[in-house]
Formats: sequence, structure tokens, C-alpha cells
Amino acid sequence: MFTVRQRLIFPLLITISIVFCLVAAALQDGYENPIQTRDTKGNPLGFNDPITLELYGILFKSASISGITNKLGWYGLMYVLFHFAALVLFIINFKLDAWKALGSCFLLQIFLFPTGILGLFLLPFYMLFFLGGSVDGESITDFNFPFWYLFQSLWIITSISAGIMIWKRGIERMKLQNHRDSIA
Repeated sequence: MFTVRQRLIFPLLITISIVFCLVAAALQDGYENPIQTRDTKGNPLGFNDPITLELYGILFKSASISGITNKLGWYGLMYVLFHFAALVLFIINFKLDAWKALGSCFLLQIFLFPTGILGLFLLPFYMLFFLGGSVDGESITDFNFPFWYLFQSLWIITSISAGIMIWKRGIERMKLQNHRDSIA
């Protein structure tokens, strides 16, 4: 059902989305439970202090699987599960006659994970801070929602794109079948 390019691009986007989610959860867990609070140059891991590359390393070393799981909660674990299901779907590439249901499942992701809409608005600003080197502890912890919610926007965009692509291919397939039936 999927072209070779789609079977390469969509799994790549899904993988990037899940990695961003897990990195964000790890950063938040590491920040809340650091193994040390200064890097070797004496830069502190503080609320309003810029996070250096070495401090990012400390945050990742401080994160644990159980802490990341706690940061994700049941909602995040369901989010991760949907990523793996989508990866399997694109990798296996079996022929689906139920394209309406499959396409709808992808399109409904925006309703299953509506917090991804937050990321559509906030992630561009966060990325500007990150690229400008002005991310601090406040940027990771001072939200009224888990930090990883910001990164759901990629999943929302990927899901909607996949849903539209599946519906489009299904409709093309249906038209082709109708055309063949009318000739016969």
C-alpha cells in the first residue's frame, strides 16, 4: 500500500518523534533528580541558569528508566505504544483493504493526543531558545504540563499526513477498481 519513499520517510519521522518524546522526559527527570548540580567549569544547574552541553550530559546520566516512565505516565506510555504500532505498520507494509479504518486511526490521533496542539504553538519558540543557547532549568520544568507534551506536535503532523496519504491512496485504488469493474 505504501511507496518505498513513504516506507522510509514515515518511519523516520515516527522515530524522530518518539526520540524527542523520550529525550524530553529524560531531561525533565534528570533535572528533577540530578546526580550533580555543577559542571566541571562550575556552571550551576539552576532554575534561571543556562544549561551547558555538559549539564545536558549530567541530566541524561541522572535520568532513569523508572523516572522517564513516571514522567510519561499512562498517557505517555500509550503515546509511545501508538508510535511502535505505526512503525510496525509502515515496516511490514501489508496490503490493507481496510484503508478507511487505518486512515481514520491516523487522523484521529489529534483527538487521542490533543496536548500535541500545545506543541504546534510552543515548540517553535522553544527551539529558538534552544538554538540561541538560552535554555535554562525553567525551560524544562516551569510548565503546567509535562515537558514532553511540547514534542507531540511532530506526531500530530506525521499522523495527519499519514492519514491523508492513506485515504488518498485508498480513494485512488477504489477509483481504479471501479474503472476496471466498469470495463469488464
